[in-house]
Amino acid sequence: MYRRLERLGAALEGLVGEAGFHLQRAGSIFWLPGAPSPHDIVRAAEPVEEQLLADYPRLFHRLLARGIYLPPSPYEVGFLSTAHEEAELAELATALRAARQEAAR
Repeated sequence: MYRRLERLGAALEGLVGEAGFHLQRAGSIFWLPGAPSPHDIVRAAEPVEEQLLADYPRLFHRLLARGIYLPPSPYEVGFLSTAHEEAELAELATALRAARQEAAR
């Protein structure tokens, strides 16, 4: 079970990265706004860029409109479970791409 969750977490990290977002994770626990750069590990709220904090509510609502419910606060984490499949991870990545394109308009 834990190996499967690690594989799902790694797959999610890759898909989200391809969608242009950085995902910080530990196994199946993830934080979407992540770190200011892919090489930083955030362990406290202070290093998070203000722009990420300002953009998160709009991202949250764009994803919610697509049926994807992430934590409502950028300071909260999400969790994968053994009920998740790779198709659902791909759906999240597709929704993130669409949300980013919407925001660019």
